[in-house]
Amino acid sequence: SSFMRLILFKEDYNGRNPEPTPYLCGFERMGMILKKPIEPKRCIAIEDDPNGVESAHRAGAVVIHRKLSENEPDSPYADYCCYHKDDFIKIMQSLLSRP
Repeated sequence: SSFMRLILFKEDYNGRNPEPTPYLCGFERMGMILKKPIEPKRCIAIEDDPNGVESAHRAGAVVIHRKLSENEPDSPYADYCCYHKDDFIKIMQSLLSRP
């Protein structure tokens, strides 16, 4: 696909969530592809797993916790939490409209 620039497998790095290693490795590899450093704070991570939310947070990304159930507690590591599709769309629109 013309949209796919990077595929990262768990075998490509050491460490597992909630360590930041998976995201940091992804940022580094994407930087090599784009030939410029990736600023984690300008990246949006969408995670449904609480350990993944913490991993992305620890790596410095803006994190959306897309909860698997309405009653699931919000992750303290997420910048935004939502369950409903409409809420997710509003969060994304807000983030993507930032300069």
